[in-house]
Amino acid sequence: MFFFSPFDRDMDPVKVLVVDHNLQGSQNEPFVNLRKSNLPNVEFVSSMKTESASDKLRQQTIDVVFNLELSIEKYSKTTSYLFISEDDWYFCPNGMLALQYLIAKANKHFPTWIGLRCSYGLNGIVIKIEDVPSLTSFLKNKLKQTIGIMIAPDLLLFEWMNQYDQGTPPRRIVSFRYNLFEHLGAESTFVGRSERYTPKCYQVLYDWLQEGERFHNEVCPRDDISPCPPEINGEQPMLIDWDMKSHELHRDHFPYCDVSINNEEDAKKNACRIKK
Repeated sequence: MFFFSPFDRDMDPVKVLVVDHNLQGSQNEPFVNLRKSNLPNVEFVSSMKTESASDKLRQQTIDVVFNLELSIEKYSKTTSYLFISEDDWYFCPNGMLALQYLIAKANKHFPTWIGLRCSYGLNGIVIKIEDVPSLTSFLKNKLKQTIGIMIAPDLLLFEWMNQYDQGTPPRRIVSFRYNLFEHLGAESTFVGRSERYTPKCYQVLYDWLQEGERFHNEVCPRDDISPCPPEINGEQPMLIDWDMKSHELHRDHFPYCDVSINNEEDAKKNACRIKK
């Protein structure tokens, strides 16, 4: 997990908390080796758990609650944002700059936002540090209420965000146009996910996300956050191509254009592709 305070000069801009959830006594060699490296602003913690739940989804939710409670204890007064990340995803080139841009733009247009999405699964989710206790309580209640197999914790996190997004007044879930992380390998903790197509760096963020957390290109073809803010005094929204190397790659992954668009120039303007 990362903790950000990119706009407050009195705080460290980035802190990293690495948590090992292996059973006590088992050796996590990469974790042990990294902990010896004394990296600045990086803290390594082992949960020291002695047993695991038989249901992997329940156990992952328990692990997430542990991480969140640790975040409240250690960082609630010294950081502004919590960024949830898993160890089998890595930042895309320019990803940190794009993430700061996303936070700044969301703060400008939707200052009460409840969560930001810039990747998939339990990864690429930004939460304001003051909202972490609410999320923690929500997940702990789900653990108490649910008998048998639970749903994946990333779906629970969306459920928590969505109740605010649909509230009055709404606190919006803001999705970035671009996926800022790439997955390492094809394995997944959960059945079926390893067979899914996994979007690459800077491809449009919409595959296998919930309706309320994906980027809606059909509504915001010229913007890079969804929901897209209205034009102000005729000002066009900003659309930055953060990834100069794979522009054609993520163009190929854009949604298909509707039948009214039949040439490449119009397709580029509408951030779509013509079906051939």
